[in-house]
Amino acid sequence: MADITGAANSIGKGIADHCFKGGMKVVLADIAEDRLREHEREYRSKGFEMLTNKCDVTKYREVENLAKETIREFGMILILFNDAGFGTVGDLVKPKWEANQNDWELIMNVNLWGVINVIRIFLPFMLNQDNEGYIVKTSSASGLLSDNGIGIYSMTKHAVVSLPDTLQNKLAEIESKIRVSVLYPG
Repeated sequence: MADITGAANSIGKGIADHCFKGGMKVVLADIAEDRLREHEREYRSKGFEMLTNKCDVTKYREVENLAKETIREFGMILILFNDAGFGTVGDLVKPKWEANQNDWELIMNVNLWGVINVIRIFLPFMLNQDNEGYIVKTSSASGLLSDNGIGIYSMTKHAVVSLPDTLQNKLAEIESKIRVSVLYPG
């Protein structure tokens, strides 16, 4: 059973394809409802067991609803792929000091607060299950590089690199069966 945020787009869709090929039940979550529905039709036509959920990871209540629907439908969360992420054109072509407030807030809300919301809501459910489980955070090669011309995006992806490391250390201290890792596309 896998839960995937950002499932309507490239990397999230690829993760979903791989999970379905492995015989898993999958929850697809994304803010892009039209694309989510297209993928739902495709997967259902192939007989895959799934649930879709329009979810904006920047909205705590929507993430909470996603977790509750997952538990209600499948009874547990074994693998959580936190793939939702965003960058803007302004971040690519302007220096950070010229980026507008909207660019800063949008990128930070999705790439950082979205990750935080997902951890705060899903991890307690996963810990209470007392099963082995996995959380995979999608960062980027930009999370490892500082001089790549996409400053705000890179800054948030650096945070996504740090968060799983510190989280894994805390989980190890309590002898949790949950493991956390980072995916570095690019």
